[in-house]
Amino acid sequence: MRRAVITICLMILTGSLCLGAFAQGKSWEELIARYKAIRGQTQKQSDFGQTLKAIDIAKEALQKAETQFGPDDPRVAESLYYLAEEYNIGVDYAQAESLYKRALAVYDKAHKKQTLGYAKVLIGLGTLYSLQGRYDQGLTNYQRAFEIIEKLPKPDTMELAQLLVYMALNIEFEKGFAAAEPYYKRSIKVRKKVLGKVHPEVAEAMIALASQYRVNKQFTKSDRLYRKALTIYRKLYGKNDPKVAEYLEQVATYHYNQKEYVHAEPYYKEALKLWERIYSADNTELCPHLVKQGRFYNAWGKYDRAEAFYQRELAIKEKTYGKDDPRLLPSLERLYTFYDALKNFPQAERYYSRLFTLQEKQSGTDTAEWYERLRDYAEFFVKRGKWAEAEKHYRRLLDSYENFPEKNYAFEEEAAERLADLCVIQYKMDEAEGFYRLALAAWEKVLVQEKESEEFVGFLKSMAIFYKGIGKEQEAEKLETRAEAIRIRLQEEKEKAPGS
Repeated sequence: MRRAVITICLMILTGSLCLGAFAQGKSWEELIARYKAIRGQTQKQSDFGQTLKAIDIAKEALQKAETQFGPDDPRVAESLYYLAEEYNIGVDYAQAESLYKRALAVYDKAHKKQTLGYAKVLIGLGTLYSLQGRYDQGLTNYQRAFEIIEKLPKPDTMELAQLLVYMALNIEFEKGFAAAEPYYKRSIKVRKKVLGKVHPEVAEAMIALASQYRVNKQFTKSDRLYRKALTIYRKLYGKNDPKVAEYLEQVATYHYNQKEYVHAEPYYKEALKLWERIYSADNTELCPHLVKQGRFYNAWGKYDRAEAFYQRELAIKEKTYGKDDPRLLPSLERLYTFYDALKNFPQAERYYSRLFTLQEKQSGTDTAEWYERLRDYAEFFVKRGKWAEAEKHYRRLLDSYENFPEKNYAFEEEAAERLADLCVIQYKMDEAEGFYRLALAAWEKVLVQEKESEEFVGFLKSMAIFYKGIGKEQEAEKLETRAEAIRIRLQEEKEKAPGS
């Protein structure tokens, strides 16, 4: 463990040294360009190593700005802002707050308070406070930034668009969605003006507001915005692009997760039609989307539709792979579970039997996994009162005991006792007696402490009841006497135990 920690520290130090070498001879502008490139990569994928690089580059840029331009230059404030952003992302709020405030002081001293740079620092500081739950302070800084940007010659910027969302979130938390709605709407308008009407970020902003409408049960408004975003995606990628189908499923899932099934259904239907155009109706690539449809209708309680999609998905796989391919296993298990939940036991048995047979072919027999599956398969029939079928599988389970690499008497006892019970139910008393004797023999072979247990007492009593039932009173009495003696010893040990 210590070696691993040392290795990580060396990696971090090595990275810092490399970055220091990179920084030598680089101008402030080059360092900032390098920082922005790293930050862009980090935003696309969470990477702690990239964050460490970004911090080191921001520090180098700050040092370069202070040396090259003096401590009161706006470029020092910009460098402080970038470094503060990294600490804010890294959840070092105290460090970030100190850097933001230093940046504001530099801008103020340089008479640059009415600039976009000053506003960006206020936005960062407001976000820092909001992340800590200090919403009033967060909104105060957002409002100051908003007033500055509004007075700029060209106020419509992406900074304003994002600021409006931040303000909306804070206002919504304090005053509710109705008060925040105008800010969300204006953010979309600003994005359209800056980026153009057909742009992914415009669509994403529409989706965000549509989701807010959906949460607030304003389904007409949410659907209108979801559809507008859909139009943008179609223009960007084409009508038959997988990204469009994925978007439709995404919107459907929003509604589905909130049990808004009526609103989800049109999107699921539209998505499936598109997937069918993309892949064709009998392509296995369509199968995951058929399963999504099936799960949706199953959750909604429209079981006939769910069944049709599950069956269609299986049929496609059978046609493509054959009926004995392991790729059918999830489909068979899905159908078994579906029918079992509906208490359609004939269909459940049909698919469970196929599932078990295929699993057996894949994994083989006489393995721990197979023993568990075979026991579960036998219990499936026990729970449904199909005693003969359950007995058949338990007999097979008991026969397989001979193939155990080490004798497992608990396994033998469990299977033998279960077979005894099944034979009693079917009035096969001679066979039942044989299995009870086999179970008792297995019990006699286990460790002494295992026999001195309430579980063994219960078994002895059950066997005694069986003997009474077939008129063998003497055997029953012996078992009852033995059970009572163990019970008394257990009680005495319990009374002697500390704290009893």
